[in-house]
Amino acid sequence: MDRSQGVRLALVGLSGAGKTTVGRALAEGLGWPFHDLDQRLVTALGRSVAQIFAAEGEAGFRNHETAELVRLTAFPPPLVLAAGGGLVVAPENRRVLKDEYHVIWLRVDPLEASRRLAAASDRPLLSPDDPAGDLRRLLARREGMYREAADTVFDAGDGAPPADVARAILDLLSGGIHKVI
Repeated sequence: MDRSQGVRLALVGLSGAGKTTVGRALAEGLGWPFHDLDQRLVTALGRSVAQIFAAEGEAGFRNHETAELVRLTAFPPPLVLAAGGGLVVAPENRRVLKDEYHVIWLRVDPLEASRRLAAASDRPLLSPDDPAGDLRRLLARREGMYREAADTVFDAGDGAPPADVARAILDLLSGGIHKVI
């Protein structure tokens, strides 16, 4: 896979799946630009994700997320995008992802994701009392949406370091971009 392929990769999955960390390592391995959708929103709006949720609710945040996803389609490929965990909730976002990106669903067990997020206090959809339960409920609602959006499903929950996960994805994709479900 090289820059001449004109590919945009998007990583989707639950919070704690490793989208940002794996995405950075993947972009570095490919020599492609990396974009984190949540970080782009934080920079553009001058507020944390939690502050955006508090001020505008989930619907307001999702509207900003959709607008930023559409803005990113103006960036020429190649690129790697770490999408927010709930980006797939909006049907229009799933359409943009399917039309503009090769989508990799980083699948992770909610309990493993909650362990990874143990120190995080900035996840507005996770309660401090039961983050694993919240993640199970989010996965139950979103699993079909992740599956619909995904071109490739990758198990990112075995505890491997993010760099190893990125290398494994590179190995998987080295034969060319194709659907693996």
